[in-house]
Amino acid sequence: MCDDWAPRVPTRLYVAGGDQEAAVENTAVCRAALQGRGADVPVVDVGPVDHQKSRHLGSNVAATASIVRWLSDLP
Repeated sequence: MCDDWAPRVPTRLYVAGGDQEAAVENTAVCRAALQGRGADVPVVDVGPVDHQKSRHLGSNVAATASIVRWLSDLP
């Protein structure tokens, strides 16, 4: 997913520890690959959030709210 490209617009990666479906390690690998191509891509940790007993769903809910706030603040 993070091979052979670099974002040309503000970009962030989101992570939630303990996610049952998305390997947290992939975030670090992706960030390193993007940084290697000159992109400053911060990682936002949404914390240990659960939704309907799922950390994966919880991360989606928390990240979506965070993304909407972030995009609203961009110039």
